[in-house]
Amino acid sequence: MSELAAESAQRKQAGRRASALLDAEQASRVSVVKAEEDEAKAERVSNQRRASAMMDLEQAARIQKIKLEEEMDSIERKSNQRRASNSMDMEQKRRIAEAAAEEEAEKVERRKSQAAAAAALDAEQSRRVSEASASEVSLSLERTSAGASALKQMDLERDRRASEKQPRSSLVKDAGVLDELQEEVDESESVAVVGDAKGLGAEPAEKVNISVKASANVGDIMGKDAGDESLRKYKENLLGKAAKGDLGDTADPRKVVVTEFRVVFEDKKVPDVVYDLSTDDGVKVMQDKGLKIKEGSGFKFELSFRVNHEILTGLKFVNRTRKGIFGQTESLVIGSFAPASDPYKFVFPRYGYNEAPAGMMYRGTYKATDKFVDSDGNLHLSYDYKVQITK
Repeated sequence: MSELAAESAQRKQAGRRASALLDAEQASRVSVVKAEEDEAKAERVSNQRRASAMMDLEQAARIQKIKLEEEMDSIERKSNQRRASNSMDMEQKRRIAEAAAEEEAEKVERRKSQAAAAAALDAEQSRRVSEASASEVSLSLERTSAGASALKQMDLERDRRASEKQPRSSLVKDAGVLDELQEEVDESESVAVVGDAKGLGAEPAEKVNISVKASANVGDIMGKDAGDESLRKYKENLLGKAAKGDLGDTADPRKVVVTEFRVVFEDKKVPDVVYDLSTDDGVKVMQDKGLKIKEGSGFKFELSFRVNHEILTGLKFVNRTRKGIFGQTESLVIGSFAPASDPYKFVFPRYGYNEAPAGMMYRGTYKATDKFVDSDGNLHLSYDYKVQITK
């Protein structure tokens, strides 16, 4: 019994040692596995960190490369823009120089044309004066009953006037007005014509200077040399209705009343632009609205005006336009006119049309000023407005 108990105790003890060994071995294996898992996990984390760092570096490199490419593109664009701007500046300077040269050439050509026209007008005036003198002598001779009697009367009259130390006729005093009026009627017949009368309906201008040199009283002119029938007819022919007492609107202190400013276009599909300048309100409407003209289009001006009170000589229409470096001033002699209730009309140009400027450099808004001035420098009307040259 004691042996069996001892052997049983030994087996239990051996079993406990084997179980302890197994537990120790299992614990060791678990420890090893856990250590291996921890090591693998640590390696994975390390690999992930290295991969993330490499990706960050690669992304930073790509971003830097993109920034460099964008900077290079920006530098290249700026360089191209500077080159293009320099090229445009050179082209603009070239065009400005060409435009200035063309304008100067046009001015020279206009001066030549004006000189030729003035010479032709002088020659025509001399011819007409000669013809008028011959015609007047012939009419004087025809009115007399006999040539000898007419010569005798002329000699007596000349002696009488010489003894009294007076001028040959009071027509000498009025020659500066009547002769200039006759020349303007002859030379501008198709330009200044009497049209339909329009009601004034306007408030008088604030202040208008009265010119002694550029006007003459119709009553004084008609009252002088009343006994000379041929001279009376000559005056009536020049003065028209004014010789019969039509002195325009004598209640209006203004001597020149511009009733209408009209722009007529060569393209009949484009309606006329019309402004009434007989009142301050009408002038303000034109100043506010101005004119719009298509580039390259043909146009002309039609001005209607009335003359009141007295004869007006040497009326001029001065038109000045300017935009930047481009500018032009035209001074057009309208003529000399007797007072009348019916309006006169002035067309410019008389034949054909003006051509509006064309091109990028000429499009835009121009500042314009119109003035009506007589031969004595008195300003009868002045107004500013804008002209838009459109595409």
